[in-house]
Amino acid sequence: MNLRPSIVAVLAMFALAPLAEAGSLRNGDFNANVADWIPINPPDWTATWVADDADGQAGSGAVEIRDNEPGDGNGRIVLKQCIDIRAMAKPITVEVAVRTLLEGEPGVAAAIGYAPYSDAACQTTENGYFTITVDVIDSQTSWQPFIDAYMPMAPSVQSVEFWLVIKKPVGSGNGGAVRFDRIRFGPPVLTRWTIDSGGGRLTGGSYVLRGTVGQPDPGSASAGGTSLQSGFWFGESVPPGDAVFKDSFE
Repeated sequence: MNLRPSIVAVLAMFALAPLAEAGSLRNGDFNANVADWIPINPPDWTATWVADDADGQAGSGAVEIRDNEPGDGNGRIVLKQCIDIRAMAKPITVEVAVRTLLEGEPGVAAAIGYAPYSDAACQTTENGYFTITVDVIDSQTSWQPFIDAYMPMAPSVQSVEFWLVIKKPVGSGNGGAVRFDRIRFGPPVLTRWTIDSGGGRLTGGSYVLRGTVGQPDPGSASAGGTSLQSGFWFGESVPPGDAVFKDSFE
């Protein structure tokens, strides 16, 4: 698709762009604002923080991108961010949640784009090319997830400009907007967690089997004359207790 940001706006905002932080995309959850994202927005293209979180988190939100001009089939790059990818494992995982506000304009869609650079601060264009994904979502009003993988087209690529884009078909009117949230550009996020409690007791002949599906988070706590020890069968094993399962072995 054709992307036509305002050249004047690009030049004006370039000097305000923060330096790329190695291996990270900043403020992808839009918890309180749109900080760290550089706008490329003439008066008719806007990016606004809204209290509409993709995960339903109170106090958090998303960014709403709106194109108030009649649609011409071109993608409008409205927000961008420079990411230093030198230390990132390749391919790079990309995740985003998107919601569209049709407002009587069918075909409104969101897209994300990647512009490669041969320096770490998105200043020297790599061979003059760019890649852009297919539409993230088209004509969906609920939050929708999107997962992709970005692979640099040349080993000389050191940074990427990450774009948030709105598309409107030819002939559409002034309405329509898209919202972005939960953006990730980097390695997958692994969360430490446990499955707690459960299990039971089985008997057969002279044998007894006690089983535990999960466990309380292991450890010990005490206050005054009261002590609490947790973990797999804490206290039934030899001192000092549940040593096998105690140290981050959930």
